[in-house]
This record gives sequence, C-alpha cells and structure tokens, in this order.
Amino acid sequence: MGLPANPMPIVFKADIGTVFRHIVELLPLIFICFFMDMFDTMGAIIGVATSARLLNENHEIERIEKVFAADAAATVAGALCGQSTVTTYLESAAGVEAGGKTGLVAVVISICFLLAMFFAPIITAVAGYAPVTSAALVAVGVMMMESVAKIQWEDYTEGVPAFLIFTGIPFSNSIIGGIALGIIVYPLIKICSGRSRDLNWFSWLSAAFLTLYLVLLNGR
Repeated sequence: MGLPANPMPIVFKADIGTVFRHIVELLPLIFICFFMDMFDTMGAIIGVATSARLLNENHEIERIEKVFAADAAATVAGALCGQSTVTTYLESAAGVEAGGKTGLVAVVISICFLLAMFFAPIITAVAGYAPVTSAALVAVGVMMMESVAKIQWEDYTEGVPAFLIFTGIPFSNSIIGGIALGIIVYPLIKICSGRSRDLNWFSWLSAAFLTLYLVLLNGR
C-alpha cells in the first residue's frame, strides 16, 4: 500500500496557447487522434451493446449520442489532467456479461478505482503478469464472438467487409486499422455489386474520413 503519487505537477499544465499558434502544423496529428478515438470508441460501444443486448430491432443503439458525449467529455477531462486517454474500453463486455447494465455499475467501479490507487504497487505487479491479463482478454473475446453469427455471411457485400475488420485488427495490431479497412471497402463493394442504394451518407462520410486518416497517418 501507499499514498497515490501527487498529480498536481501535470494537472492543467497543457499549453493550449501553443497548440493554437501551431494549429496548421498540428492538424494532421489532431485528425489522426480524432479518428483513432472515435472509431476505437465506436467499436467498443457496438461490442459492449451487443453483449448487453441493447440493440433495437434495427440493430441500432438508441441515444448513442449520449454515449459519445460522455466518452468525449472524459477524454477531454483526462487530457487536461495529464492522464492517458480516458475512453470506452471493450473489456467492459466482461462486466456486462456478468449482469451489469445500469449506471450503478459505473459508480461502483469508480469507487473501486479510487481505492485501487492506494494499492497500486500490488495491482501493478499482478496486472503486469501476462497469464492474468491474457486470460481475461480471451474471455472477453469469446463473449464478442457470439455476435459474429449474426453477420449475413451469405451476402458478400456484408460478409467481406466484416471479415476484413475482424481479421484486419490483429494483423494491423490496431482496432482502428481493421475498422478502417472494412469501412473503406464496404461502399466500394456495394457499388461494384450494383447496390449503391444500400448506402447512406454516413457510409460515404466514414469511408472518406478513414481514407484521409490513412493518408495522413502514412504522411506523418
């Protein structure tokens, strides 16, 4: 046990003025961070909501804008406090699978995290032991694979992008890398199949933004 480290040397020390003075040079980095956070969050939210069976009859998440707003607020607050990204994590599916689906779960977990700060030495030692964390990730992976059965594999315009997403993630070692691959291919394969009417404006916008993201990422 021990007292938590003093965070004050890094809290609210962000040099916002310098960012605005060099905004043009920093735009590529800003876009990259934005796309990484947005699509990483989107993938986590869809995965957790599917495990919690919170999708409606149209396979959509109701009031998803509130989820993104909470995630965005946490990201900004964490950055201002000098912390690593405070965002949605897919490991939450394990809690959902255990029955946690309300805001009370978040409150209890927050209290546990506050208490964990005083036990950081032993928690760090346990978390750094690969067999502990890998087993948890395997369990989360098993829970997530349940939704794969709902993909329309007989429809190649749906199955191919889905396949590229969940195989592209491990091969690119990046959640957003796999998601980008599938989302960019999705409108292309729909057009080539003569089914462009299946696309909405968000499909085009997502594909365009992710293409821009990959261009900026490779041009850093």
